[in-house]
Amino acid sequence: MAKKVAAGAARDDVGTLLERLGAHIDGELLVLALTHRSFAHEAGGIPTNERLEFLGDTVLGLVVTEHLYRNNAETAEGDLARMRAATVSQRALATVARDLGLGDFILLGRGELVTGGREKDSILSDTVEALIGAAYLCNGLEPTRAMIERLVGSLLDQAATLGAGLDWKTSVDTDRFEDAAALEADRAAADGRHTVLYAPTWEGGQASVAYSSLVTHAPVLVRSLQAAGLRVIYRPHPLTGVRLPEYGAADAEVRELLAHGGHLVSSGRSLQRDFAAADLLICDVSAVANDWLAGGRPMVITSVAHPGAQDAGTELLRRVPRLRSQDSPTAGSLALREIEQDPTREDRDRLREYYLGDTTPGASLERFLTACRDLMALRDRQWERIRRAEQPGGAGAEAR
Repeated sequence: MAKKVAAGAARDDVGTLLERLGAHIDGELLVLALTHRSFAHEAGGIPTNERLEFLGDTVLGLVVTEHLYRNNAETAEGDLARMRAATVSQRALATVARDLGLGDFILLGRGELVTGGREKDSILSDTVEALIGAAYLCNGLEPTRAMIERLVGSLLDQAATLGAGLDWKTSVDTDRFEDAAALEADRAAADGRHTVLYAPTWEGGQASVAYSSLVTHAPVLVRSLQAAGLRVIYRPHPLTGVRLPEYGAADAEVRELLAHGGHLVSSGRSLQRDFAAADLLICDVSAVANDWLAGGRPMVITSVAHPGAQDAGTELLRRVPRLRSQDSPTAGSLALREIEQDPTREDRDRLREYYLGDTTPGASLERFLTACRDLMALRDRQWERIRRAEQPGGAGAEAR
């Protein structure tokens, strides 16, 4: 019989948690900050911590941004933005939560408990933000500032030491691309600007998969990105223009637009390097979007303009911003909004966790090794069963 899992928290000594936080939070507000929506749903629809999370995210952003501004007087805006992203990212806050032992105190529903909810980065980071929101309501800004600086102090120190090179959101990609000199060269080429990776697909072998935005979006889209002060890395598909010459012509036009101003046509570079250099991806309906999802940064996917193409109704395509061809003149402002505000972060985090699981560097290898160990243990048990069955007097002998 399967063991029943009781919903709720693993620990109720919340005084210990408050000591670790170093802040006072009223009892009812503390419970609310620890109430995940899965528990709230199973408890009949009681309030969740999501409103506190919203408040805490804003307070955290303010405190970290001001700290970075005051303590990095010579650092360019673009690098400050990367440093802030490194400090307040989901993975960074999940690390803070684990240092606090927060997972055991979160009120979770049975569904989340049986799927390892206490260790999910998204739940841990969201709860840290909710606790910050609760602390702010109880104590005001300055005591909450002190608490935040204690919690993320080591992350702020690392950000100040390593600058824009430290980005927890890109570590999924940069652990596969570790050429420090190349990464530094890309940062220097950006010259403090945000970088957009534009990676359209080719025209396709038939109309039903004609997802490419090169003819319908690209020239206007690229001009809009440039006008917004963004650096563009253009990564053309190697088959672009092989079937339809107008796609080759559009490709040539984009290359000409990017010939000056520190932009780049990616040729001979790995996909991981282009990912590591970019703050935002704009792509078509293609596998590139799924690869990018693991890194946790924002993306925009173009809407299919070809009348014969069939747009897959996936959850990813429903959740991320879509760029229609007629909206290409606004691509620059859209890109800036997505980079600086990242309004779809939570939706992407849930999709990433659903599709990819834990994307912490080394986690996929550990899952593979665990599966191998489990398989070998199963093999050993099977061989032992066979060995016993073949021994004199064993089950096999009795059957004979």
